Amino acid sequence: PLNTFILSIMDKKFDYVKSAVYENIASFFGSVLCLLLLVYYQNNIYVLALRESLPSLILLILLIPFISFKTQKRKKHLVKKIFKYSINVTFSRASEIFFYKAPSFIISYLFNNILVGLFNRALYIINLYNSLMNVLTQKILFVVYSKNYNSNSDTSSFLKFNFLIFIFSIPFAIIMYFFSDSFILILLGKNWIESSYLLKQLSPLLVLLPIFNNLKTYLYSIEKQSLVFYRYIVMSIIFLFVSIIFKKDIVYLYIGVVFVIPFLIIVLYDFIKFRNEKT
Repeated sequence: PLNTFILSIMDKKFDYVKSAVYENIASFFGSVLCLLLLVYYQNNIYVLALRESLPSLILLILLIPFISFKTQKRKKHLVKKIFKYSINVTFSRASEIFFYKAPSFIISYLFNNILVGLFNRALYIINLYNSLMNVLTQKILFVVYSKNYNSNSDTSSFLKFNFLIFIFSIPFAIIMYFFSDSFILILLGKNWIESSYLLKQLSPLLVLLPIFNNLKTYLYSIEKQSLVFYRYIVMSIIFLFVSIIFKKDIVYLYIGVVFVIPFLIIVLYDFIKFRNEKT
């Protein structure tokens, strides 16, 4: 969270190149050091755990000069702001992890691990498109919303970008729905062809995920990270509730649809909410 806060300051100043260089350097040297340690200690579990934290630690070291000389002069105010931001981001990220782990837990508990694998492979393909859209929804738009927030602007820019993302993503969702078999064969191979029906069910996420990420970016930019936390909690409850109330046979056949429902509800709720605020 601390690294995220400092990098967000860079992003607000359009220092995308600098922040990307720092992140890539930290990731590279963290991976190399952990690889050397794994060779020496032969798959020690603590080294594997270190692999997750070492790049972040290296990144923090690289950003120390930026903290010391390029942030606000009022250190007490900055420390308080960083602490609050870090706590809120930690909880929102934890709720995000829980939400995305919930399907694997529910599927393995109700059915079997084979379906877990098929579901995760289909979701992996969906996330490929979402990763490309993240450049817009998480980097560029964060700066736009932050500038508008500092200027006391309303939510009109957020709604406009939501509409543009919707129009841009609809064709990709339609293509994914009708050619899910082809995407599975090209990207995963024939061994995963059984997951094509799940990819078809998850295809609406090509529209809903970028819109939801746009919402997250907007809330982060106006320093309301707690609202992201609440939304993930509500989505987790919706997913668990829908998984329980329907018969197992229906959930088994339409688990992809069950996963899409929370996104659909939250996106529609926020669209109506922000639309009313605008008017």
